[in-house]
Amino acid sequence: MKKGVFLMFMVAVGLTFSACSKGSETVVSEQAVLTAEFLKQSAWKGTLTKSYNDDEFISESPVSIFFATDTRGEYEYSDLESGKKYKGDFTYGIDDKLINFVEESFPNQLDGDWLATKITNDELELVKDIYSDSRQYLSLKRTH
Repeated sequence: MKKGVFLMFMVAVGLTFSACSKGSETVVSEQAVLTAEFLKQSAWKGTLTKSYNDDEFISESPVSIFFATDTRGEYEYSDLESGKKYKGDFTYGIDDKLINFVEESFPNQLDGDWLATKITNDELELVKDIYSDSRQYLSLKRTH
């Protein structure tokens, strides 16, 4: 009986001190889920990377995306080769890890289905044409 009480006392003391030790912050990593509510009224900046013929040729361009509502947004795309900036509007829909951008006008950089390969509260990575040798990647970080 004394051993059982002593053992329970030692476990309680051990838990008390381990929970209160200085500098041992526990960070809970929470997996974000891609939903319209998650994206609504958020701004993202990053890189649009285009790879052709299985990474034989790669181009990278800065991109900024604003998801205004749960169905529409806008973006700015910088073409580094020409030095021009383009702005575009889009509507979008989400199905699990798939986001579909629909653009009605030029520059049509985002139009189509993008598969989310990384989703956190502050980072989003998408790939388009994952089945093809010619792919596009969006690597984004949340700014607002």
